[in-house]
Amino acid sequence: MPSGDLSVFEQASSSLVSAPTIARDDLAAIVAWIASKRNSEHTQRAFGFEARRWLAWLMWTKAGQPFSRWLDKASSLDAAAYSHFLAGPKQVQLPQEVLDRAGLERQPFKPAPLASASVDRAVSALKAMYADMIEMQLEGGYRIERSPFSRLKVSSIMKKASPRKKALSALERGYVDEALDEVKREGHLLEYHQQKWIWTALLWAALRRHELAAAVAGDVYQDNDEDGELTWMLDVCGKGNVESAIPLADQFMAGMREYRLARGLSALPAHSIQGKDTTPLILPMRGTFRNVHPETINRAVKKLLDRASHIAMASENPAAAGRLKSFASHCARHTQVTMIVDATGDITLGQEIARHGSITTTRRYKAKSVSRLKQALKDVGAK
Repeated sequence: MPSGDLSVFEQASSSLVSAPTIARDDLAAIVAWIASKRNSEHTQRAFGFEARRWLAWLMWTKAGQPFSRWLDKASSLDAAAYSHFLAGPKQVQLPQEVLDRAGLERQPFKPAPLASASVDRAVSALKAMYADMIEMQLEGGYRIERSPFSRLKVSSIMKKASPRKKALSALERGYVDEALDEVKREGHLLEYHQQKWIWTALLWAALRRHELAAAVAGDVYQDNDEDGELTWMLDVCGKGNVESAIPLADQFMAGMREYRLARGLSALPAHSIQGKDTTPLILPMRGTFRNVHPETINRAVKKLLDRASHIAMASENPAAAGRLKSFASHCARHTQVTMIVDATGDITLGQEIARHGSITTTRRYKAKSVSRLKQALKDVGAK
């Protein structure tokens, strides 16, 4: 083995020794941990997947060892080896017995190396899991006493980056508009209306993709603001199932009207005595009218941004092309919060549209005022 390489344990090709109780305590611990998290359903699924595939990897690499549990047996070397494993190419087919015992329905590892940000997300989820489990009362006297990930550092550049760096500039938003025009010119009208409305809704309401996926037309309604002016509002169920009402921009309403008419619906939601309009805000491209999966929204945005990236590259702007290609649906939310903070200088307005629980989170969106700070220092020095 070359110097400096981390050695992933020698994998056993034979199946595990049959023992019905082997993974029961580990799975019960994972289920209890997920149940304790007040996150969105999407986040809970993501955390659960990370925990289960870590468990599967442990069982696979330690096959043949006489353990009845694995989560509490993992060491810091296991954590480092797993991180290295995720970051490298993989040709792995875990035995079905391992998948069953880890509560997985499909193979959890794809052949391609994970990007550093994806590895960091996996490690961060497992760090959080162990930190919580150490404090939890688990079933049957099962105890987790230490975290194998405690010394493993998260190093992703994007993880450390200011959310402002994840927001699109005016020029980059222009490339997105050009990409939409290109889709329309090519005659892909259904795709054009779908991508345009998804992008408009995410951007102008600062929505998370799972919030948009769950929203229905009846969540849009009119109410009087504090000045008595009739305002379009949107009820949103956000992180931790916290419900909020946010005012809607003219761009959002115009986009919704255009989309609904293009899909053969009335321009505005139909409210009646029978109840609110349950038509999803985002309809499937085909089939029955049902709520789409959040990842469907993310894929639509990624496809649009990929087209915008090619336009940026053709315009001899490789920096913008690289950024556009690296972003996903959440960049629309970062963009809107950044635009509001920049336009008003008021981070509390950014907090309201983003529905951040803490102003500290929103404060990261405020631009550094280097020139103003320099002038203030001069003024103080002159006194």
